[in-house]
Amino acid sequence: MKIHIRSSSRLNSVHLKNQLGFGGNRQPNKYSNPIPSDRSSPWRWRWLCRSGSCWIDASTRSKREGEESEWEEVECTAWRASGCGDGDGDAAAEALARGLTLLVRLADPPAVSALAIRPADGVFLNAASVDVADGNLVILSAAFYGFPRRYYLIYDVAEASLAITPHLPRFCKPSFTLKPLPVRRRRRPRVGEAVVVDDGDDHRNYVLVLVAINFNKDDIICLWPPDPSWSSSSSLPWQRKETRFPVEMNRPWEQYGFSADSVFTLNGIAYWVDLALGVLYCKTSDLLLSDRDVVVEFSFIDLPPGYRADRNLFRPKMFRTLGYVGGSIKFVSVDGYHKREETYFNTEDEEEEEDGDDCIIEPVAAAERKITMWSLIPGGNLGWKKDAEFSVGDLWMWEEFQSIGLPRQQPINPILDPQEDGMLLLLIGDYYNDENDVLRCRDQHMITVDMKNQSIVCSTLLPCWLHLMVPDLVSSDLPQYLKSLR
Repeated sequence: MKIHIRSSSRLNSVHLKNQLGFGGNRQPNKYSNPIPSDRSSPWRWRWLCRSGSCWIDASTRSKREGEESEWEEVECTAWRASGCGDGDGDAAAEALARGLTLLVRLADPPAVSALAIRPADGVFLNAASVDVADGNLVILSAAFYGFPRRYYLIYDVAEASLAITPHLPRFCKPSFTLKPLPVRRRRRPRVGEAVVVDDGDDHRNYVLVLVAINFNKDDIICLWPPDPSWSSSSSLPWQRKETRFPVEMNRPWEQYGFSADSVFTLNGIAYWVDLALGVLYCKTSDLLLSDRDVVVEFSFIDLPPGYRADRNLFRPKMFRTLGYVGGSIKFVSVDGYHKREETYFNTEDEEEEEDGDDCIIEPVAAAERKITMWSLIPGGNLGWKKDAEFSVGDLWMWEEFQSIGLPRQQPINPILDPQEDGMLLLLIGDYYNDENDVLRCRDQHMITVDMKNQSIVCSTLLPCWLHLMVPDLVSSDLPQYLKSLR
């Protein structure tokens, strides 16, 4: 059984075809272009994991059929539950966690690794998704039949431990994402480094952070596990702190529809990224302070000029990414696939505005679309600097593109290399319309592009189990940590 992430109902097949620059009726051919085997990858230290969704009981069928399973069990030696209810709630949740088996299908770069969950006999897992993969931590959301709430499952590779805690209480509602941000109290353990677990420390080397609204409609920060100095009951596992947003972005999820596509921390700053609007950020030190009276102050970073957009018109993660590379923040966009609104945050009265035609860019032909990389300029006046740019048509004409025999299609799903500046990973699918005029994907190729030198340094053909129209992938160290334990 495979659980897929739900797509917006506004993004129908016609929208997707237009964004991919595809409108033909090519029939599927019976060949697939070979990938040269002599191309080395600079990503030998990085792994790609499938994000957004994970498999449930993925290895059972192959075992029943007597095949050699590609899935390996992930070691887990410690389990903990907290905040799962009074009385026997924590004990029942811990027993539930003990019955879960995490499985991983590891692949050497640049191939894609995957994660699966196998529940115990008699336990039925309704849904599961990978929310965050950050170093030695992977955070999943899961829902079980017979259990009234959804849970976060936090697996720590360095400790070989699995923690379970419920989503926010019913009187708290996440403001712009269900993805918890892991904020570390200590240095992230290196790959292969042993971690000494102190049972009295309650494993507080990290906290999970969610921005929420309480029943009084106050803006709050929720943290798990709570600081030991704060009194809390087992039924209220999330510590709450007051927060304040910048005046120009007051309640951004209400006024502008802010929705965090990704979360990360860098150099003592926590970031929530909306790929259609911009970035909200705050100091991690404010999040970790035990002082109840500290108000967490947020600030806002706009996207580069002209990149604000209506996320209802496109899938932001399909054509954009924003993250860190080394100590810098980068933004990458494949331009020309959606209508771009320059006046998205205009607060003037509508009658004073023009019809807006001069601030909307219509979608352009696929070959004329641009792939652009920007760097955030540090300092008091934050701004963006363009690092590199080339057109999709230029990409199609590169020698490596033609020698590999890649299809001349729209590249999607940009992924940054967090440690090597200028390296970008893109997906290129071989799309066609079936007999019912439904857009299908025959093959998907993953290429690593050197943005600065404008060349393809690596290419691989993705396995058929990843042939989704818009696969959700994330660059992660998790498989590297797992391989170090072998």
